[in-house]
Amino acid sequence: MPGWGNARWFPIRRLPNGFNTATSFDITLTFENGSSIVTTPGANGIVLQGERGRIFVIRGRITGRPIEKLTPADRNHFAEEVIRSRLIHPAW
Repeated sequence: MPGWGNARWFPIRRLPNGFNTATSFDITLTFENGSSIVTTPGANGIVLQGERGRIFVIRGRITGRPIEKLTPADRNHFAEEVIRSRLIHPAW
């Protein structure tokens, strides 16, 4: 069909000045050490879950019980690392 691309799994409709974005997905990324990240549609952020709890990360905000348990010294160290990383990688 004209305007349809060839994709490995399904046809992609080519839109002028548009993007083809998945709206439904369930992806598990598994690392060599057995750790995994599960990606599903939802809020514009990511939930990271580990042995000590889970945190939700979204642009400009990190929430969750492990974050709530940080001491003032931990928070200062974290803030310093964020500032340092932005100096090293200003595009972030």
